[in-house]
Amino acid sequence: MRITGWHIDGFGVFENQPVSEIPTGLTVISGPNEAGKSTLLAFVRAMLFGFPGTKNKPGHQPLRGGSHGGRLFIGSQDGAAVVVERQAARRGAVSISTDGVPGTEHDLRNFLGGCDREIFNSIFAFGLSELQTLDSLDRGAISERIFSAGVVGAGRSANDVIKDLGARKAKLLKHAQGHATINDRVRDREATAVQITKAKHASGAYAEIERRIVDADRQIAEYVQALNQARTTHGRAIGLGKLWKTWVEQRDAIDAIADLTVDPAIDAVATDVDDLERDLRRYHDWRDQHRVAEAKRLAAERAFSEQIRDLGPAWDRATLTTFDRSIPRTEEVHAFGTGLDEARAARDAAAGAVQVAEAAKTAAERAATESAALVAELTPPPTRDDLDTMAEAVRGLRANTADLAAAESRTQAAVATIAAIEQNAPRTASSDPFSGAMIGYGLGLAAAVLLGMAVWQGLTGTILVGAVLGPLALGLAFLAVTVIQRSNPKREDLLRAQVEYTTRIENAKAAHAGHVARETEIQALIAAGAGRLALGARPSNHEIEAAAHRIAQHEVDARVYVESTRQAV
Repeated sequence: MRITGWHIDGFGVFENQPVSEIPTGLTVISGPNEAGKSTLLAFVRAMLFGFPGTKNKPGHQPLRGGSHGGRLFIGSQDGAAVVVERQAARRGAVSISTDGVPGTEHDLRNFLGGCDREIFNSIFAFGLSELQTLDSLDRGAISERIFSAGVVGAGRSANDVIKDLGARKAKLLKHAQGHATINDRVRDREATAVQITKAKHASGAYAEIERRIVDADRQIAEYVQALNQARTTHGRAIGLGKLWKTWVEQRDAIDAIADLTVDPAIDAVATDVDDLERDLRRYHDWRDQHRVAEAKRLAAERAFSEQIRDLGPAWDRATLTTFDRSIPRTEEVHAFGTGLDEARAARDAAAGAVQVAEAAKTAAERAATESAALVAELTPPPTRDDLDTMAEAVRGLRANTADLAAAESRTQAAVATIAAIEQNAPRTASSDPFSGAMIGYGLGLAAAVLLGMAVWQGLTGTILVGAVLGPLALGLAFLAVTVIQRSNPKREDLLRAQVEYTTRIENAKAAHAGHVARETEIQALIAAGAGRLALGARPSNHEIEAAAHRIAQHEVDARVYVESTRQAV
């Protein structure tokens, strides 16, 4: 496989960084400290094996905005174009496609040839920490370490691996009769073989033992059957023993009756005794019927007397005997009785209606009392206006909390931007004591000194020395002028970079101040909304949702309160 490019949406200091069509061969990425070389290596590792850190907070958060993640473009050996994409917003789930055909994470593992994060970091993508371990080694140790990196991974020694394998071999097998895994397994196998041999010898008596077991089971069944029969016989004997005394008394009574002598006179009156017993039974029956008839007569007398009393005080038995019982009079009495029955029925119906009304009145009074007590116990809920104000405060808190989180993120991004700009601040023109202008001025001063010496030598008569020093002074002067002229563009570049740096840092600080002001404004709005809900100055999302739940409960309580009051009224 070969990395052909990438597109970083947001990862550390990178934001919207596309790179494509990386040429074949060795590619070197250079830059100053904190330029993002290690971050780029971490991005490649994250795209292939997932984001570092935790699922809730992956590492290398984007400092300059953008979606946390990106895409890595890879070319396979058969020329296929593979795109690997991961986004932290999707829990780091991988999305892979080969020539536009979607794939799975299993396809990515197969494409990597089973290489995991540890092997990749050790052999193909080791960093400065692994290279720094080579500083204290000699040439032989360095060769051994490079060989080990190709065999067991960077940072490990092949000799150490060989020693580790030797120790593991010693733990597995010893030529002497010592304790080792294989030696112990051999001894266990031999002990098991001895046990198997003993079991084979013992298996010869299995048939005889099984036959004895069958015989023992049959004898046990016979013994159980005999025991049940003995228990039955024993129970029968116990029952006969309990009946023995009764049987003896019966036998003695039969013998005594057989010995009795019957008097002939008794046989003569036996018929009369039977007739008397029959007459006695008829007498008892007649007496019982007479008692029933007498009770009925007395009841009829009482009913007759009550009916006479119902006719009025002027009625008695004599008046009733002399009463006119002609057909017209009888019809008149019947009509009067019918009207009286109807009046009684109306009276009973009215009495029932009065009872129903009284019961309804009592129930209504009891319901009114209970409703009044219930209304008195209820706490009046907040008014509709108060509920609307509280609901509006909750909506405002939700929106302002989200805005505050976004403002804090923008403030942090502005701080990171200021730090990055300050870290990459340009060097001032006067900060370098060995700049081109200083060198030019120094050469000019030296040319002036040499020229002065040449003039002085010419005046003093040493013309040859003056002739040598003069051209040398002119050469130094020409060189000074050249150096000064070449240093001026560099100085102008430094001044231009300084102005650009000042503009960028002022713009970044102004943006940071604006974010801080916006953050303060949102905090004031949150504090005001929280005050209306009796919450703290900076309520959490849980507290805001709890307040929303309380408002919903207040609305339910308000409906219940209104309904209860209406029912009570």
